[in-house]
Amino acid sequence: MPDLRQLKKFSLLPIIAFSLYGCGLPADLDGYNDVTWKSDANGCNGDRLAMTQVFVTQKDKIKGLDEPQILRLLGKPDKQELYIRSQKFFVYYMEPGPTCENSIEPPLLLTIRFNALGYTNEVFLENFTK
Repeated sequence: MPDLRQLKKFSLLPIIAFSLYGCGLPADLDGYNDVTWKSDANGCNGDRLAMTQVFVTQKDKIKGLDEPQILRLLGKPDKQELYIRSQKFFVYYMEPGPTCENSIEPPLLLTIRFNALGYTNEVFLENFTK
């Protein structure tokens, strides 16, 4: 008869492995500097604009990431919106947003849409108009 303690240890291995996989590092984006990005809240410094091409050419690396991975990669969003069917949008200003002294109308935005399960299913750049 198998030792019950060994059986418990064995049954926890897949759970631990899956948990570690879920906490993995977010996508590695060529040309992206997380320190510069995160220190330019609301795009007020204009530093995020220089990274626009990173998101245009590598958005497929972001699709499929979950919300905690996006938060580790890009930091807290400048704006967050809830939508129907438990969808969520994270919005990051690429150009100076409305709270900046040097705001631009309409600013360029990086918008990330999460599905109801919390995974990124759309990444796009757009100009926001009120």
